[in-house]
Amino acid sequence: DAGQLATASAAAANNNGTASTNADLGSAVALKAMTKGGKFTQPADNEAGAIKAAAVSAVNKVLGILDVIIRKTVSGNLGKIREAVKGIKYSESSGTETSQSDTAQTTNK
Repeated sequence: DAGQLATASAAAANNNGTASTNADLGSAVALKAMTKGGKFTQPADNEAGAIKAAAVSAVNKVLGILDVIIRKTVSGNLGKIREAVKGIKYSESSGTETSQSDTAQTTNK
């Protein structure tokens, strides 16, 4: 759980605080950048810029990872679709066709 990873102390994180997915890890990093002592930060005047920069950096890293994951997934699935389309055999219809003559028959009376 990303929340548990973000709020865990260093000792607790070393003992059992492992991320099961990259998304959990990225979320924990973003949450950790935004929180301080388990609460959202109320930065002092000299810390405001650093905290904002850390949060922006964490969010950008998470978005970058998500972008890579989405691109790989789409690329892999497009390859599967491409192979499936190549395997489709198009067949012509085997039914008999009837044609009508365009010439008109004239009759003399």
